[in-house]
Amino acid sequence: MGRSPCCSSDDANLKKGPWTPEEDEKLLDYINTHGHGNWKTLPKHAGLNRCGKSCRLRWSKIATYLPGRTDNEIKNFWNTHIRKKLLNMGLDPNTHKPRTDLNHLLNLTQ
Repeated sequence: MGRSPCCSSDDANLKKGPWTPEEDEKLLDYINTHGHGNWKTLPKHAGLNRCGKSCRLRWSKIATYLPGRTDNEIKNFWNTHIRKKLLNMGLDPNTHKPRTDLNHLLNLTQ
């Protein structure tokens, strides 16, 4: 009776919990290139180990910050947001590993 869950028992290995910056980037890149279309098939095509509902909800959360903007403008905004967040955490935005440049080390000593 009732509706079946969006993610079947075959999808037991799907990732749950907080999204990583890498996952956000994959979602944004895919939607920017192909549009959102079918949420059920999007995770597989985008290379995400999430269910379609999770992708739809994540996109909805990102898009609410940017009403009236194109997918590309949203992608650029989000990538800048993630980059600043990683830099503030002391991580290199490209490798996501701890930064070792002198400017960052000088800021830590102040």
